[in-house]
Amino acid sequence: MTSPCAITDVASAMGLIPTRKQPDDWRFRTKFSLSINPKKDVFRDYEADADGGVYDFVIHQGYAANLKEAREWLKSRGLVSDDPVAAFNGKGSGVLREHIYRNPDGTKNRKSVKLRDGTWRQMRYENGTFTPGVKGVSNVPYGADRLAEDFSEKLAFIFEGEKDVERGWDRGLLATCNVGGAKNWKDELNAHLKDRTVCIVPDNDKAGTNHAQKVYASLTKSGIDCFILWDYRDGLPDKGDFSDWMDANNDDVDRFIALAVSAQQKPREPVKSTEAKTDEEPEYFQITEQWDEPVDGCAVLDLVHETLLRFCVLPEHSAPAITVWIAHAWAHEEADISPILAAISPEKGCGKSTLMSVISALVPKPMYTINMSPAVMFRVIEKFKPTILIDEGDTFLKDNEDMRCMLNGGHNRQTSMVWRSVGDTHEPKPFKVWAPKALAMIGSPADTVEDRSIVVHLKRKLKTDKIEGFNERRKAALHPIQRMLARWYEDNQISLRSCDPEVPEALNDRAQDNVRALCAIADVVGGHWPETLRQAFVGLAQAREEAQQVSNGVMLLHDISEVLEGHTDPKIGSGELQQKLVFLEDSAWEHWNRGQQISTKRIAQFLKEFEVYPDRDATSRFYHVSQLRAAIERYDR
Repeated sequence: MTSPCAITDVASAMGLIPTRKQPDDWRFRTKFSLSINPKKDVFRDYEADADGGVYDFVIHQGYAANLKEAREWLKSRGLVSDDPVAAFNGKGSGVLREHIYRNPDGTKNRKSVKLRDGTWRQMRYENGTFTPGVKGVSNVPYGADRLAEDFSEKLAFIFEGEKDVERGWDRGLLATCNVGGAKNWKDELNAHLKDRTVCIVPDNDKAGTNHAQKVYASLTKSGIDCFILWDYRDGLPDKGDFSDWMDANNDDVDRFIALAVSAQQKPREPVKSTEAKTDEEPEYFQITEQWDEPVDGCAVLDLVHETLLRFCVLPEHSAPAITVWIAHAWAHEEADISPILAAISPEKGCGKSTLMSVISALVPKPMYTINMSPAVMFRVIEKFKPTILIDEGDTFLKDNEDMRCMLNGGHNRQTSMVWRSVGDTHEPKPFKVWAPKALAMIGSPADTVEDRSIVVHLKRKLKTDKIEGFNERRKAALHPIQRMLARWYEDNQISLRSCDPEVPEALNDRAQDNVRALCAIADVVGGHWPETLRQAFVGLAQAREEAQQVSNGVMLLHDISEVLEGHTDPKIGSGELQQKLVFLEDSAWEHWNRGQQISTKRIAQFLKEFEVYPDRDATSRFYHVSQLRAAIERYDR
């Protein structure tokens, strides 16, 4: 979780004075037993054997009993803010600039906020204040009130961002833009430009080109006279915009207007495709257009859940987990840990490929593959940020340590980087491998991959299972759900980022890390989903443990059969059996329990599952060999 404030400020508020200071290690107390790391905002108390982040530090020092109280204590010291923007961005963030959108009548509509980390937040205006999220807010162009008030015949300029619009206002231009930057112009905005001549001013990059073409096509379709001012980009740097042009031309707005008038007098160009293919956005990585209206998150997840069960046979607890993982693929950038979705089966014909096909129809920028080199994967992730869907993972990952390392590294945002040498000079360059990933395979993945996964065990369909076949036509019919998911994420980014969900205590630490981001989604969605999802995770964990028990038990029976080869005595001592298992070649039992040998008690617990129990005579505990061989015959096949 992002640190809410600097831990050094917290220590100062507590009156703590460092006894030794280093850039990444401040020590306190006479024996230096308390340490804080200013760079990571964490503490370590060596004397008490305790560590954690800022909230943990407040609790550890006795200023709070729980997370809620820790937050209140930080607020009372002025270390965190109640401001919804500041609160959701953590240390080092803060507002860089903000832009208030108004309705045509001048009333406030929303606020678009740019933060110092480069991200944007959207806030709606209600009850006299701005609140995170824009659910239910009408879509208006920036300066809709100015457009409504100005009845002159002067050109209206469409820029890509609010900063350029405000620069234009300062110089007397009638200017506007859409919220969200490039690719987010909606046809509904055209009504605000009716009966005007519109000059579209593109930024000097491919995204700007595509945006200008999309706006041009949309306005033209609505019968609005418009043109694109390509010529002003001559001499602009890459990604340069109107503000850059004004800076380079001494704020000569008259010259800019002259360029626009000259372009206006040229014959109108035919409408170009808004689906222009570029290196940055090929056809198979198109951005999903958001649903036009705000959506109910609970209803959307219910729809995804129904869709999964419509086409796939899924074991108990699996469908809710997969449903929310699909939503996580959209909200991936709001997470710190991104679990792999691992769909595994014991044999062919269990519906893995169908499940992956259905998922591919619902996630953003799906990249479905059965074979890909590590070099291609990290370059694709770096460039396009897709959702990686790996089918036939048992062959894909076999003897491929580099690929497994890449999957493992992409699990944690902080470690999601690989370094490679590029070009003729072999210049070292980092590549991000942070992307949502799903994996389907026969058999279990490597332990390191499985530990970073939400695992669902698929089974072969029975004759009594009624599901529909999945094809391209039905895949296309799911596109509206995909658009709804896109809209839900857009409207709930701030809430997701600020959410600090409770995770099921029944899960181990790694499993808790895996489910945290998904629990946050369920909490923001609300309805039955917080409870449904947590029950599903606990159920999956229990099923996994039971399956593991059976698997380990079968392995034990297999090794016992080897121990009993040539054994003629009708009994075998419990201790003798344990020792012979330990000394088998390549024995898994020698280091079974954290490096220790498996115990006779643990062997008995395994064998109990197969209705084999130790017996006792006057001197020792033993097993009847006949019972062991009967269990081997029944289960070890």
